[in-house]
Amino acid sequence: TNKEKMLSSRIATKAGVVNGIIYIIGGGHGARNCEAYDPGTNQWTIKTDRPVGGEVALTVFNGLIYTFGGNDVNFNPYSNVFVYNPQSDTWTQKQNMPTARFGCESYLVNGKIYVIGGSQTSYSAVATVEVYDPVNDSWSNLPNMPDNLTWFASAVVNNKIYVISGTPDWATGDGAIWEYDPAWV
Repeated sequence: TNKEKMLSSRIATKAGVVNGIIYIIGGGHGARNCEAYDPGTNQWTIKTDRPVGGEVALTVFNGLIYTFGGNDVNFNPYSNVFVYNPQSDTWTQKQNMPTARFGCESYLVNGKIYVIGGSQTSYSAVATVEVYDPVNDSWSNLPNMPDNLTWFASAVVNNKIYVISGTPDWATGDGAIWEYDPAWV
């Protein structure tokens, strides 16, 4: 079923759901937009833009939307971490990621947010794995993935993170699956 179009079309956005409302944040070419979609009313609402834009990673934790990294229009990476509070429509900056990047993914497992992979340039990926503790606003470095990857599919199943396919160089991919179990660390 077709629904109401977004207020600003863009690529490489991320979505998070809080209280049944879908929030779309960031996107390609340094987009900073934050928009909310209510499936019950089929309406979009403009929200306060993220302070910096780009292809961010996004995770919802305790009713707040955590966004990681991003990039400008020239693919320069950011290490910024911003938290969006849908109740107050405000952004708060948190402790920066140790590694600046965009095109990475983030996952909530046992109250911690794992940020994996991504890019630091417009043509190569990283294998970086870092974990963020949202309660203490602190970061830890973890062992890297076996391969440098960006733009991959992913999922969390039984508290294990699955990284699927992706590309090391923005051009090729091999369809491999990598399993990461945070309990092993």
